[in-house]
Amino acid sequence: MYKGKDRRLHPRYRAHKLSLKVRRLQPADAPAATWDSVRPQDFNTLGLGFSSVHGYTEGEMLELRLSLDNIRLEQVIGCVQNVHGDRHGLQFDFSHDHMNTEQMLSALEQIEAKLNTSHGALAGGIRKMKRRERYSDKSG
Repeated sequence: MYKGKDRRLHPRYRAHKLSLKVRRLQPADAPAATWDSVRPQDFNTLGLGFSSVHGYTEGEMLELRLSLDNIRLEQVIGCVQNVHGDRHGLQFDFSHDHMNTEQMLSALEQIEAKLNTSHGALAGGIRKMKRRERYSDKSG
């Protein structure tokens, strides 16, 4: 198993064409938070990365609105897993019933497929790096 900087088992795809708005998930009896426009960076069916100056913190639950071409998703729930400056990594939270519907899962897969065919995987660099490491181990 690769133990370098990026340990992701599932590649993420460039997501600059994805439209993304997020807001903090509030308790049912609290007023709804405002929607913030953020810059999507990468995406797969398990989560996404985005840039934002809105100060989200690790462990914070967010609600997302995603759209790409004719695919529109609302009430997508995710948890911020890491923050590095303005860069945020978010994992989708499938513990919510509506996140486990066939419609939601299918739409996430469709977005990933569209991004895969239009932009290519970000993980390609990791695969190249692994090949270089194997080659240098054999030659050195």
